[in-house]
Amino acid sequence: MPKEMQQVYEFTELLSATIAFEYQEISAVQRQCVIFQDEDRPAFFVTRDKLASSDTVLYINFTKLNKLFQEKEKLKNDVDGRYSSLKLSLRADKLPAELLDYLEVRWQGISLVGEAIFADRLSRYFSIGLNSAYELQSSNAKGEQDFGLAKEYLAETASECALICSFDDSGLLSIGSFISFRKANQPRHNRSIGIVNKVSMHKNTGKAQFEVFLLTQHAFIAQYIDIKGADEEGMQNALIYGVKTPGEEEKSFLIVESFMLKELDVIRLYLNEKNFPIVLRNRKNIGLGYWQFECRQLEEQEVASKGNKGYDFI
Repeated sequence: MPKEMQQVYEFTELLSATIAFEYQEISAVQRQCVIFQDEDRPAFFVTRDKLASSDTVLYINFTKLNKLFQEKEKLKNDVDGRYSSLKLSLRADKLPAELLDYLEVRWQGISLVGEAIFADRLSRYFSIGLNSAYELQSSNAKGEQDFGLAKEYLAETASECALICSFDDSGLLSIGSFISFRKANQPRHNRSIGIVNKVSMHKNTGKAQFEVFLLTQHAFIAQYIDIKGADEEGMQNALIYGVKTPGEEEKSFLIVESFMLKELDVIRLYLNEKNFPIVLRNRKNIGLGYWQFECRQLEEQEVASKGNKGYDFI
């Protein structure tokens, strides 16, 4: 995205003093970032065992930069999100947390590669946007037919990591797009969700090729309203899913299409014919206009006694 490129350019200018050029390999670094002085090509990463010694090779030393990223909180902009549609902060010395994470792994020489979630090489139906995912999943419970539902696109697998698809209109898919998808032979409510993290043109067909960062294999539809008494006409759609880590309690994550919600906000969640208050934490801008929160259910008495402040998050 143009605004992101400009912001990263200004940010890296301020970090230039932490970068050094050496004529020898950087010790204790497996993936060396090198420049061939006698070739017209950009810097690239290569493992130490695949690089022959040469007087024309310059090594880029990221040691000071890596130490700086050990205190990444000082570089983080808590106001803006990476995919926010709002104008980014004018402060060049700070970046959104999601963009800092992206740059950190790139500067460690880790390539941006999609997950191998299409290893079966079966075609997928996919839709774009949270509301489309909500509509397609909820249609199963309502017994609705295909007519009038959110549009699904049929995509073929280009590899274990990528899909290819042709679109009638331009600009429908970009980095940061939220998509839900299913195997072509599965019912429409059986959907996985993810964020597009790489888009290119397929060399043989000219179709759009894209890779996906998988959020979860299955999410549940939900709705929410402001805990302070908004009527049910103001309910917003959401998706919720759980993550179970060995040795830890399961965590729940809520995905919404609203930048108005903040950390420690309390909302009323409607899920599986039940409703209850939840407190939000660990706000993360996961896509273009989409935010994710870790959430915890509250007791009604706790909400009544504390209002909208002072909740512990364990």
